[in-house]
Amino acid sequence: MSIENFVNLKKYVSDPPIQSYVFVYILIVTGGRFGEVQKLSRSDLDYKNNTIHLPGTKTETSDRTVDIPAADMNMLRKTLSKMPVSLSNQLFSTGVGLITHNAVSKVLQKFCLENKIGKYTLHSIRHTHCSYLLLNDVSIYYTSKRLGYKNIKTTMDAYFASIRWSRADRKRKNSECIGKYERERNLILRGRFYQFNNIEECYGNV
Repeated sequence: MSIENFVNLKKYVSDPPIQSYVFVYILIVTGGRFGEVQKLSRSDLDYKNNTIHLPGTKTETSDRTVDIPAADMNMLRKTLSKMPVSLSNQLFSTGVGLITHNAVSKVLQKFCLENKIGKYTLHSIRHTHCSYLLLNDVSIYYTSKRLGYKNIKTTMDAYFASIRWSRADRKRKNSECIGKYERERNLILRGRFYQFNNIEECYGNV
């Protein structure tokens, strides 16, 4: 999915107080996996500190808390205030279980159809989230931790899987990201890398 479509998708799902739309919105702003977002409770959203706790599903590094821009947290607060609260306090409880992958996918499919951009999976949102951060100079180390990847190589694999859409004018930026990865990997191996980028500065502009 291109960055342009990624941004437009966020606008598309940003307001309706409908579970499947809110689900896609959270996928966009967190880069979370489907299973992580599916299990969210209202208590996982911290409006004071602008964070969302994602209960991991795959590795020991999966369980994590990610920073979310204040504007996005305010949007979630406003939208969720219009929606009923389940007895279990789970965001995506349908009353008979948790929302299904098929139900959420229909929102993305509807967006793709209306905008004539082909077919994309929900997991492509995660890959584009990764690409967006790296193309906006957020460190690979921070991005890897944010996405709950076990190592930086997995982050780069996800990034390369999603840059096939890149145009010629992206080639220089892509090369910079590759070089940046090599530099940061060397610093990490030497135990010298400690910088974390401000997610508000980068992602708050989406």
